[in-house]
Order: sequence, then C-alpha cells, then structure tokens
Amino acid sequence: MAPLEILYVEDDQAVFNLVQSLLKNVHQGEYTLHRAATLAEGLTLLAGRPFDLALLDLDLPDSRGLKTLSHLRAHYPALPLVVLTGLQDEAVAGQILALGAQEYLNKLDLKPALLSRVIRYALERKQTEDFLLQTREELEILVKERTAALENEFARQKETETALRKSEERYRSILENIEDGYYECDLEGDMTFGNEAFSRITGYPLSELIGMNYRKFAIEKDQDKIFAAFHQVFATGRPLKGIDYGLIRPGGDTRRVEFSSTLIRDENGTPLGFRGIARDISELEWTRAALRESVFSLDLFIQRSPDPIISLNSDRTFRNVNPAFERILGFKSADLAGLSTQIIHPSEAHFQSFGQSIYPIVLEKGYWRGEWEFRKKDGTLFPMELATFLVPDREDGSPAIMSILRDISDRKEKEKALLLTGQIINSISSILVALDQQDRVVFWNGRAERELGIKNTEASGKSLQELALSWDQEEVNRAIARCRQEEKTVRVDNLKFRQSNGKDGTLGLIIHPMYGQEFHGTGLLIFGANVTQRRILETQLAQAQKLESIGSLAAGIAHEINTPTQYIGDNIRFLRQAFQDLLQVLQKYAELTEEVKAFSPVEKLLQDLEDLTKRADLGYLLEEIPRAADQTLEGVERVSTIVKSIKAFAHPGSKEKTLVDINQAIKNTLTVSRSEWKYVAEAKLDLDPVLRLVPCIPGDFNQVILNLIVNAAQAVAAVVGDHPGTKGQITIVTRRNGPWIEVEVRDTGTGIPEAIRSKIFDPFFTTKEVGKGTGQGLAICHTAVVDKHQGNISFETEPGRGTAFLIQLPLEG
Repeated sequence: MAPLEILYVEDDQAVFNLVQSLLKNVHQGEYTLHRAATLAEGLTLLAGRPFDLALLDLDLPDSRGLKTLSHLRAHYPALPLVVLTGLQDEAVAGQILALGAQEYLNKLDLKPALLSRVIRYALERKQTEDFLLQTREELEILVKERTAALENEFARQKETETALRKSEERYRSILENIEDGYYECDLEGDMTFGNEAFSRITGYPLSELIGMNYRKFAIEKDQDKIFAAFHQVFATGRPLKGIDYGLIRPGGDTRRVEFSSTLIRDENGTPLGFRGIARDISELEWTRAALRESVFSLDLFIQRSPDPIISLNSDRTFRNVNPAFERILGFKSADLAGLSTQIIHPSEAHFQSFGQSIYPIVLEKGYWRGEWEFRKKDGTLFPMELATFLVPDREDGSPAIMSILRDISDRKEKEKALLLTGQIINSISSILVALDQQDRVVFWNGRAERELGIKNTEASGKSLQELALSWDQEEVNRAIARCRQEEKTVRVDNLKFRQSNGKDGTLGLIIHPMYGQEFHGTGLLIFGANVTQRRILETQLAQAQKLESIGSLAAGIAHEINTPTQYIGDNIRFLRQAFQDLLQVLQKYAELTEEVKAFSPVEKLLQDLEDLTKRADLGYLLEEIPRAADQTLEGVERVSTIVKSIKAFAHPGSKEKTLVDINQAIKNTLTVSRSEWKYVAEAKLDLDPVLRLVPCIPGDFNQVILNLIVNAAQAVAAVVGDHPGTKGQITIVTRRNGPWIEVEVRDTGTGIPEAIRSKIFDPFFTTKEVGKGTGQGLAICHTAVVDKHQGNISFETEPGRGTAFLIQLPLEG
C-alpha cells in the first residue's frame, strides 16, 4: 500500500519535526509528511498535488485563529482535516468541529499512538460523513420528489376541477387512502376538511378537527410561522411547501409535521381558504438528526428509517433488513439471513431479469435507481421505488449491496388519475400550451396540434420561436414578457394567424403565470381559441346594430330634414312671385325712362307705375326678400349639417384606431339622434375645448355614444311621459383625467333598478317589450370600450333621479 500523503501547515519547524518523528516511530513508511510554513504556501501545495489528509496549526504568520480553518475549508471542503492547536478551550474545540474539521488534538497531548489514531479516525470519519451525506441527499431527493408530485397533483386538480368533477368520488377515495394528510381550511385557519391520514397525524377525530383552528394543535412557538406562511400564500398567490412545525396531540405527545399550502379560490378567483399536504416527519427528523450527528452509526439510521432497507451480499443473499422492511413486507430479519432475494420477487423469471438488467449496472457504476415490482410474504404484489448502491464493508473489505425501497402504490394510483386528467385536458376544445421558465414547450394538447398544425412530438422541448408558428410572434413575445414581468394574466385578442386550411384567421390567447417543479421555476400556461367565426359574427352583429340604429333614426332624420326643406321651398316660391312683381315695376320704370328721353307725356306712365308699386307692396318686398334669403341659407346649412353628421356617423372610415376629434364626433352623433330626444329632453354639451385628439376606432365610438344617447332619451321619456309639457335633460361631458379621456353621459331619467344592474352589459338582456329591443346596445358599448379600446365603462344610478355612464379611453392607444 502506498504511504499516505499528509500536508502539515505549521510555521514552527520544531513542532513539525516532532510530529514527523512521532509518526515515524509508530508507522515507519506509512506516512509521507510535507510541510507548509504559511497558509498561502499550503494552498499552493494543495493546488499542485492531491493529499490524503491535512494537519493544520491555527496561528500562522499570514492567518490566525478560526479564520485559518475557515479559509482552508472554503477552498478544499472535501479534504480530511485535523487541527493541531495549543488551545485547551472546549468552546473553541466545538467551533473547530462545527467549521468542518474531522478532529482536533492539543499539541500538549502529542503522543505517537494518539496522533496515529486521530489521523486514522479522521480519515474514517470523513469517509463515513461522505457516505452519510450522499445517502441523506438521496433520501431528501426522494422526499422532495414525492412532495412535489403530490403538490403538483393538487395544483392540476384545481386547474381541471370542472373536467374532473365526475371523478371526484374516486379522487376522494385516493385522499382517504394515502398515507399523507390532506387538509383544507378557511382564511382564518379553521379546518373545513381533512382526510383520515390528517386525523391520524394530529390525533384528533375528523368530527373534532372540522372547525378547529390550527392554533389548537400547533405548538406555541411555531404558530407565528404558520400564520406567516398562510399570509405569504394569500399575498402572493404562490404555493409554499416544506414548512415544518411542532404539533401537540391530545395525549400530550409532540410530533414534527411538514406541510404545503396553496390558495383555494372560487370560480371568480376570490380566495376562500387554503389546502395542502401534511406529512408526519418525526421519524424523518430523527433520521436527519442521526445523519447530522456523525457519531451515530449507519446501523442506527437503517434501524430508524421509515423505508425498507436491505443489506445484501454480492451473491444477492440477505445480510440483514431493517424493521421497516419487516413491517411492510412481512418477513422477519432472522428468517432471511443467508436466503436469496428471489423470495421477494414474483417469479424466477422476474428474479433473473432483475439480476441480468440491474446488477451489472450497480457493479459497474455503483448505483442504480428505478421502479420494480416485489412480493410481500402474504403473496401481495406491489410496486416499489428502488435505490441500490455499493457500500464498503469494513469487516472484510468485500463489497456489499444496499437497497432502499419505497412503496409507490399511492403514486401509481395518482399517475393513473393524472393520465386520465391529461386525456381529458387533451380532449378539450381550447388550445392549451404550457411553457417552462425558458419558454420551452412542456405541454401541447390535441387542439393545439389541429389549430396550429404542429404535432406534440415536434413541439415538445422547443421554444415558440423555433416552431416558426404562422402568427405575429412579436406580439406574443411582448405578451409573454409582460406576463412574466407583472406576474399576472395577460390577454392577446385578435391575433392574426394562418389556419390549418391555409386561410387567415384570428386567435384569442390568455397567458397565465404558473409555478411548479415541472416548469423549472416560473412557467406559463397559454389558453387559446380560434375566434375567426366569432369575430365574423361580431362584425356582422355590429353592422346589424348600426343598420338597426340608422333604421330606427331614419324617420326622425327625414322629419329633421323635411322641416328646413319645407320653409326653403316656401321662401323660394315667395322669391319667385316677388321677382315677378318687381319685374313689372322695373319694366314700367324702363318705359318711363324711354318716354322721358323722348319728351313724351308721362302722366299716364307715372300713374301706372304708382299702381304697380302699390300692388307689389315694394316696401314689404324690400324687407322680406333679404329675410327669406337668410332663412333659405339657414335651412340649406341645417340640411347640410344633418347630412354631414349622417355621413360621419354612417361612414366613419378606418376600422383601426386613429386620432379622432371626439368632441366633433359627439356633436355629429347628437345631431343624428336629435329626433330621439328633442321632444323629451334638452341636450347640454360640456366639452373640453382643449381636448386633444384621442386614439380610437371612429365607428365604434360613434355607436357607443349613439346607444347611450338613445338609452338616455328613452329613460327620460319614461319620466316626462307622466308630466306633459315638461322636458328632462341629457348632459354630455368630456374631460381629461390623468392618462384617460373621460366621456360622461348623464340623464334625468328613471334610473336603473338594483335587481338588474349586474346584467345590463349582458348580451341580449333587455327590459323592453318583445320586438322593441335586441338587448345588444349596452353589450356592444362594453365590447367596444373594454375589448377594442382597452378602456373602462361604468355607471352610477339612482332610481327616479337618473343615470350617469362614464367612459374612459386611454390616451396612449
């Protein structure tokens, strides 16, 4: 055997010589001792070659005290380390071990046998720590995976609770039969539901648990921790897991419990309470304590492990098993010693298959982990998760094989349930795509395949950019970035894409942030629907509503145009007759002029001229002709205004957002609808004169204002109908309010009854008689303002006094 290479970091040459001499006296040739006088020199030597062990003096020229140990351990955490110190303080000795040294020795106690024993013990202790650390990490990974699997299951159940409602009894049966506790509580922490496992953990019957607050069974010092965890889940909406607390059972004994928590929401997203998994980790805590305390042997860990553990010889015969193995599989340790493991396999073929496929891997790589089916003593078959690895045997140096088993029957049952869930989700009519933290596809359902033309196998693991989807990827990227930044749901309406039939179409997307291990952090869930046909129907419905509006206004508009047209015609007929009278007078004046020029007698002409002037009433004509001309021009201007308003209302131009003078648009709409309100109300405009142009869709904005004016006129008419000769008032106000442009339409009508206020924006809801209303007016207003303009529409009302609708449009389009 090659001698052990030992580095001794010591500035005192005499001490170094002493240690070297002691080692030579006891074990000549087993150790090769190298010296470094400073910490820096020691780090240089360690970087240049491997050492089996380091001896360290804490007080060196370039470093003193515990910092010396911390610095060396930070650079070489895996190196076995013994501290040789002149200090006799037990507190310092404890700190030395806490900082990672395997052993320490006082320089005053240096003796050959003691020094050799300390060195070998440090090496053996390091090997044991490494093995226990590896074993602990493997166990913790198994625990975390099992916890994550359960939490993910409940998260998915919440997402698909409607589809899984028919399977509720089956899932409830699973909850009642799993070993882990399941609980639900309200926002105050009062229990509303729990399974039998949760009852066993707390020690209280379910009948007593329901309604009990968690403070009843949580130890006092951990109550604030539980409250803080619930508060964090409520405030952020994100699940929490791995919270542990102490629990007092009715008999007074205490247990350690680890639980997870996630929000329970109603169909509107309002938090109702919390749900989660609770697990008794008392035994696991004992195991972890045993692992942390290196003075405990591996046997202690094996004995206390809640999972079955087998120690085998290389020929696959039993050496020993732990109590968990005896309890779960039913075999006694004394009966198994020396027997082949074939006894726990379902058949000889199963046993041979295991040996041929698994053991070569264990012997070559030292480790194998997977799932296998085993047989209990009573013949029952059940699936197990198996971790098998080689371990050193200190007694004879031959390798031994250790296996840790875990019953995964519950998990398999849940996987079947999840498979059913996946099949249900895959059959829903909406596009469903899940992305991980790097925007790679982790789920792509059947509807996504059909609508987007890409198979799940092609999409899985790729980013949306790599898939080169036939949609506006830049718009989708902006929505994804916004969803991640704001951590809230983002909608993408009217996303243009190429349908599988080659025609252009429209998608509506909803992007949700998601949290979980399967998403590798913060992932995204994208719901989508092909809304091409719906958009076509909406366009047709909007056009039909506009035609309906114009049709209902047509008679009034005709009346509005007819009035000025009538007096224009009367004035023109008057002007034609007046012109004939003036023409006769002017002709006589011409004759008179000719006679005067010829020096003829003019008495007769003067008399005729005087008679014509009297008949023509020249003074009246001189007064009325200008007035008739003014009235005619006024009538023409009024007709022109009405025609222009109709044209602006009926042919607004762009179907996309453009800068619009909304004050003028309101005036045009008010003119077009004048026949609807002039007999029942006075119209008042309070328009902000400095209001700048607003980005909006002209036709949709005109339709919104028209619908609100018509509704206001009808509401006012219902009031003044009982008081003939009186009129109500419709007031339209525009103003700027921060980033919004606000349009308010107020009336002095009947107001809206409280019973129907929540329904007025619903499509096809109307209070009018059959045939007198479609119920689309306010629904179209809501769609135009909220969906198409990303604005807001709200109202305030008081029965008998009137209603005020408030429209808010964003200044930045």
